[in-house]
Amino acid sequence: MSHAMPEALCLENEVLSVRILPGRGGKVASLYSKREQFELLYQPLHGYPALQAGMPFSAGDASGFDDVFPSMGEVYRGALAERPLVLPDHGEIWTTAMAVEDASSHAAALLAQGKVLPYAYRKHIQLDGRTLKLRIHIRNTGDRPLPLMWVCHCLMRLEKDTWFDFPKECRRIFCLPGCTYPSASALETAIDHPAYRFHHAPPEGRMMKFYFRDPAVMGHCTAHYPASGMKAEMRFDTDSLPWLGFWITTGGYRGEKNFAFEPASAYYDTWTEAEKHNRLPLIEPGRDARIGLDISLLPVRQGDMDCSSFSK
Repeated sequence: MSHAMPEALCLENEVLSVRILPGRGGKVASLYSKREQFELLYQPLHGYPALQAGMPFSAGDASGFDDVFPSMGEVYRGALAERPLVLPDHGEIWTTAMAVEDASSHAAALLAQGKVLPYAYRKHIQLDGRTLKLRIHIRNTGDRPLPLMWVCHCLMRLEKDTWFDFPKECRRIFCLPGCTYPSASALETAIDHPAYRFHHAPPEGRMMKFYFRDPAVMGHCTAHYPASGMKAEMRFDTDSLPWLGFWITTGGYRGEKNFAFEPASAYYDTWTEAEKHNRLPLIEPGRDARIGLDISLLPVRQGDMDCSSFSK
């Protein structure tokens, strides 16, 4: 299997540089602060394997910032399909080559057409000072309602002292089965549960994925990097992305160490679960959906890194 370095589109301003891979779903492969020499995104341990439509996500590079659409993937047998529908693992955008519609030194617009479902998928990335701005525009080009399940899959580097801020109104969580942290008896709990360190990384060799049970009102998450003197702020439009998930591995998945804030348009991960909870929005034929998300890389002083209010 080829692991050749893919062709990249590079954006740059006075503070940030960004590397985009159009042939891999417009993946943002690098988000780098030039002044502080700080890379935010997780880099592949074994390069970039060749992609094939429908391949399992575990066979890919599992790095950088991918778009998950139209679903995290499963065989769907619900009311929105005439027959059982096999959806690709982590969606199909991440394995789809996107055409570059427009590009400048600090912005790019990319386009892909749906394969398993009829839609046009436009992605616009722009640098604005210390902020990367992502705007997604999805048009339903078919004659049936199109489920809108978009999930942010932005894998960030995990340092030993990294800790996380979540929206203050998001307290109750549901940990998805199959994770190795917390214990099976604590699959449903609260973000400030005294027995666990949800604002910090789990113990070594674990992996965890949870969703907040209540929708986010203030779409704002922060990853703090005390040793590097940096923080990464993610702001997202809660009208289009009301549901917030969180993924982290401390070596429990493929030996990798990374995490992701995962704002999503539906709850949670699959059409079946979202439909069961009556939380699966639809794009009507001929209509559009728009998604907005920003990531800022900011230097901070050591005193601004205080996380003493969280259990350690």
